[in-house]
Amino acid sequence: FYMKGEFNHYLSYYHLEITEVILQKKKKKKASFEQKTALLNSIENSASQHLIKEFDKKLKRNNAKNNIYSIEINSLKNELEYYKKQAIKNENKIAELQNEIEKRILKISETEKNYEAFNSTQFNLKEVISKLSNKKQILKYFVCNTSVYGVLLSNNTIEIKKIGDKSNIERLVNYYRKQINNMDLNAKKTAGNLGTSLIPFSLQKSVTIIPDSFLNYLPF
Repeated sequence: FYMKGEFNHYLSYYHLEITEVILQKKKKKKASFEQKTALLNSIENSASQHLIKEFDKKLKRNNAKNNIYSIEINSLKNELEYYKKQAIKNENKIAELQNEIEKRILKISETEKNYEAFNSTQFNLKEVISKLSNKKQILKYFVCNTSVYGVLLSNNTIEIKKIGDKSNIERLVNYYRKQINNMDLNAKKTAGNLGTSLIPFSLQKSVTIIPDSFLNYLPF
């Protein structure tokens, strides 16, 4: 579903569909910590491809030479994948292609210092969790096509809960924002309702909240 190397609308839609199915199943099943970690890693690494492609777009807009290097890198990566999948691997050709890719990445990195990190780093949930102390948590939201989910990460646990229907929550968020803009005194009551809906977890004093989609407009 990649069109000219870009993360297009259809791929975005199906990514959200897959994410929703994964979260729904793992919410119902008594999945192990390892299973939850593996699936959440898959979701995050898949979603990060969109950010990488957006970063590539920025390169194309701002620097003509980097645009050429970026196109060449994508072409070389496709060729590299072809040779890696062959039954009899041509190790010399694979090494040559990897070297050519590295050369172009270094060229781009001369003006875009974070390019290599964006394109090579894989998200690892275990590393994130290992850095959490006993009194710290991360609450990550996933706004999918029909539902909103919350994932609470603690030092040794992962909780997955369905927050509610996307349309209902989005309607309440928009209503709350409108109340704030109009300085409506009833906004406090709406905020309480939103808090009850969006945070069905037992929280510690220190929580890092990572919103998604329209939830980014909320002043958590």
